[in-house]
Amino acid sequence: MSYKKYAKDYKARLVSVNDGRGMKEVFVYTGDYFTAGIEDGQRKKVLGQFVACCVGSILCFIGAGMINCGGMRAFYVAVPFAVTLLPLGMLAAGVWRCVREKEPLKREAIDHSWRRTSVMSMFAAIMGGATAVLSVLYMLLTGDVGSGQPVFTLLMALVGGLTGWIRFIIRKKCDIHQLEDAESGQNS
Repeated sequence: MSYKKYAKDYKARLVSVNDGRGMKEVFVYTGDYFTAGIEDGQRKKVLGQFVACCVGSILCFIGAGMINCGGMRAFYVAVPFAVTLLPLGMLAAGVWRCVREKEPLKREAIDHSWRRTSVMSMFAAIMGGATAVLSVLYMLLTGDVGSGQPVFTLLMALVGGLTGWIRFIIRKKCDIHQLEDAESGQNS
């Protein structure tokens, strides 16, 4: 049990322990089970796209951060760039859990993998896109089109596009829904 919010999904049970200590209390999941709702045979492809887009966006973000350009000295470009790091990190954590989790999924697995990936991909796309737009604004206001500023803008646009693509895939290919007890194979 990782969070108090999921405590209602677990029940304490006493089991006997063979090491001479008697009884031991263990928590057994008794909540609802869910499925990501990906069509048969498409799971590997969808998860592969998640991983490729996530890794690509992180590499683009790192590349953009390594470019020495004037826009990174302007607060209105640097702040959204820095804020983009948080959703990218959370997106990577969500994608990692999506890849590792097997179905049927528990409620906390759905929240910490599929829903986290969906929300964080949208937030990362907004922040990456905003950074790219503000970088273009910087270039228009200052006339600084040299020193790597266009490359920075392109890389941040790619961050926005790749993370937006993850959100698009989730909305198009995934149908997260609760399984019936008979389908889930839940043992009480």
